[in-house]
Amino acid sequence: MQKNKLSPLLRGLPVWLYLITALILAGLLFAVYQHLKALPLTSTSKSAGNPSTGVTLNADSQQAQSLIQNYEVNGHTINAYKNSTVRAAIYTGPLLAERDQVYESLDGTNDWIIVSSAAASPVKIVSKTDNKIIALACVSDSELELDSKGNLIQQLPTVSFAGAYVFVNIDKTWKLANFIDVTDPTKARLAYSKSSAELQALSGEVGPLLDISCAAK
Repeated sequence: MQKNKLSPLLRGLPVWLYLITALILAGLLFAVYQHLKALPLTSTSKSAGNPSTGVTLNADSQQAQSLIQNYEVNGHTINAYKNSTVRAAIYTGPLLAERDQVYESLDGTNDWIIVSSAAASPVKIVSKTDNKIIALACVSDSELELDSKGNLIQQLPTVSFAGAYVFVNIDKTWKLANFIDVTDPTKARLAYSKSSAELQALSGEVGPLLDISCAAK
């Protein structure tokens, strides 16, 4: 009954009123759709980026993590200990000269400690440019002891520490320019103070290099 009473009234409305009403409803529906569509994108953008620098921190951390883990393994092999060419592909600057001096002083009859695998987590970026990355990490190294001929003597307990790493990009190859064990801040400050002026300049102020705490494992 109500339908029959309303139908003549609706049929009597002007056509332009129908058109205006339809356009208003379509506009409202479109605005609601756009608003709902934009909500997930806004949330992701805020959580993924570093608002102070505009740099995606996750990507930087992953790059530093890869560099650190690769260094821990590749920098602690018999080839790296014995071969200066291999070391030159891993280290650079005063640190390379220091490592050359240490390993070339060995007579080759000693046992070797190599790193079979490494895990760096968490990783914290101190600073990053196209040519230099300074990063802190909690690192766990799985170590093996080998005799002078490279035969396995024993698997050693996992070694865990906090490290400050400085990598520089030389001819599109990232090399380690400095490393400081910062597990003990007092010892780290002492090691920093005894390092060369060039290494200190590469690493920056010592304070930010100590800004990591690794839980005992």
